[in-house]
Amino acid sequence: MLQRMKASITTVLAVVFGVLVLTVGGTILQVGVRTGLESAEELTADKVVLILDAVTNRLRVHLAPALQITERLAELVSQGAFDPENGAALAIALESARAGSPQIRSVLFVDSSGQATGSHAATFGRTIQVDDWSRRQDVLRVLESLRQSGESIWGPPVYVPEPDVVVLNARAPAFRAGQFVGIFVATVGVDQLSRHLASLPARALEVPFVLSGRDEVVAHPSLVRPWNGRSVDAPLAPLAAIEDPVLRNLWHEPSTRGVGRVTLPPGNRSQITRVGGADGEGDYVVVTRQEHGFGESPWLVGVHFPRETIGGQLMDVVKAAIIGLIVLLAAAVGAVVIAARVSKPIRRLADAATHLTEEGPEGVEILPNSRFVEVNAANAAFNHMVEGLRERELIRDLFGRFVPEEVARSLVADRGNLAPRTVVATVFFSDIAGFSTLAEDLEPEPLIKLLNEYFELLGNIIGKHHGAIQQFQGDAILATFNLPIPDRHHASNAIRAALAIQRALAGRTFGDGRALPTRIGINTGTMVGGTVGSDRRKGYTVHGDDVNLAARIEELNKQYGTSLLVSETTVEQADPSIRFEAIGEVPIRGRSRPARLYGVLSD
Repeated sequence: MLQRMKASITTVLAVVFGVLVLTVGGTILQVGVRTGLESAEELTADKVVLILDAVTNRLRVHLAPALQITERLAELVSQGAFDPENGAALAIALESARAGSPQIRSVLFVDSSGQATGSHAATFGRTIQVDDWSRRQDVLRVLESLRQSGESIWGPPVYVPEPDVVVLNARAPAFRAGQFVGIFVATVGVDQLSRHLASLPARALEVPFVLSGRDEVVAHPSLVRPWNGRSVDAPLAPLAAIEDPVLRNLWHEPSTRGVGRVTLPPGNRSQITRVGGADGEGDYVVVTRQEHGFGESPWLVGVHFPRETIGGQLMDVVKAAIIGLIVLLAAAVGAVVIAARVSKPIRRLADAATHLTEEGPEGVEILPNSRFVEVNAANAAFNHMVEGLRERELIRDLFGRFVPEEVARSLVADRGNLAPRTVVATVFFSDIAGFSTLAEDLEPEPLIKLLNEYFELLGNIIGKHHGAIQQFQGDAILATFNLPIPDRHHASNAIRAALAIQRALAGRTFGDGRALPTRIGINTGTMVGGTVGSDRRKGYTVHGDDVNLAARIEELNKQYGTSLLVSETTVEQADPSIRFEAIGEVPIRGRSRPARLYGVLSD
């Protein structure tokens, strides 16, 4: 009787222990799966956005030189570097501008009367061509429009019957001694843009595209070969003419902002487009975003790929959940035999999942291998999830702390390198007045705390105005506008950042109540920027005489008793709404020519 009672109690305990294992294990599995699903959804959204970022960056990098070339040529004319009426000088300028960017098909100058001189990419020797467009009303309307606006723009796509191409064109007005003399035009072939996007280092199933409006296709891999139906009135191919059934069905299905359960960041739009069949095998994910600045209407930049290629992380979590459930059922059956050996790794997994939920991935230790296959599989899935979360945190936190967000995205897309660029940019240089005396008065710890508080304030203001801080030099800040982050209004944004800093510092104290009066010098000119260093350590830097000039201008604040001085080149590119006060011409140490300086009255 006693022996049977022992057997019954043992059976009951085994059943109870099995139920407890199922209950506790089920709770752990639920927490792990829920956390894993949330993390996998975020990783999937990041993956989709990174794919679209790569396409967008390719588009901008390919087209940016066209607008930069026209603006630079117009600037050289306004500075008197060459006279466009001098045919030989104009030919050299056009040829040189085109030769510097292989994607540029043509660079032209159309004078105010409609006479056009162009440098065109050609397979034979003659590349300079002169045309009389004085009777073309469309050309005259463009001339008058740019004369009145005075701003560079992207024109609509144009079909050129000879040599039978469709081109995108950037236009910039040129003024000499205040008089309108014509416009510079740089063109990029649609076929070249399509070829450039098609060479994106992505999986073959990812297809990039660019649309103008809802129906006109600007770029697509199939347009590497010219579209046969192009004409002057219809230069761009319609959706129906593209050899892409996914794109042709783009507007036939209702769209959603999410990919399954994954929600994309604002500004990115996704939808599921079905191409034949009702079982979902023909479903494609189409992700798009609007890009402004390439014409009167925004472009729709996007990429599509089969639905089954996205969300792999979600399936991994589901598979891990299924494996975990099987493990729990097996544990319940053999609970009495293996309970003691299995309880420890399960508790470790539960603690790690709780730790992950409360403190994030950085505070979670990697789970060790287990002799139990099922527990080892669950640990491996959890470790894989934690590593993915850490990688995402590295991109968001580490990159975001040391470089602007736009630079971080470019570094991720270009595998840690930013290609060298020579551009006209604006340099901002600031210095704290009387800092040497302040440094002697403070101990190291409160001094560093004060500087950090000061740099935090100035860094936020510079970032809000699209500037990028290149160096902290003691108490000084060196920042650039339009390098490496493109910014057409770099001169105005640098001045407005300086004014905002002066306003923020007025009446503000730091550390133990110290006021930090700051002198600022701003200069605009040509400079080079890019990543330098070794394979193990790199940094982004800018070089050029105009960078040094900004520091010299900042020093001259002492001489004039001012807190903000800007150079003449910055004034010339600034917004007309900003008012300046001429200070005068002053010799600059290390330069043969004096510089004309201005103070800023208001914005």
